Amino acid sequence: MAIKRKTLTRHGREGFKNIRRNGWMSFASMSAVAIMLFVVGAFAFLIVNTNHLIDTIENDVEIRAFF
Repeated sequence: MAIKRKTLTRHGREGFKNIRRNGWMSFASMSAVAIMLFVVGAFAFLIVNTNHLIDTIENDVEIRAFF
């Protein structure tokens, strides 16, 4: 099912009109999404670095036994 170009243009125009009409709510929702993306990215960065640190420590472990 193909979307007509007129329909897509009308949806885009109405969307931008509503963003302009509801400026503070648009700002709040975009800010919430941006903050959540930052938080998820920070946790992903932390997890990747922790895994790398654990792998590095795991490879550097040596056990020496003297008789």
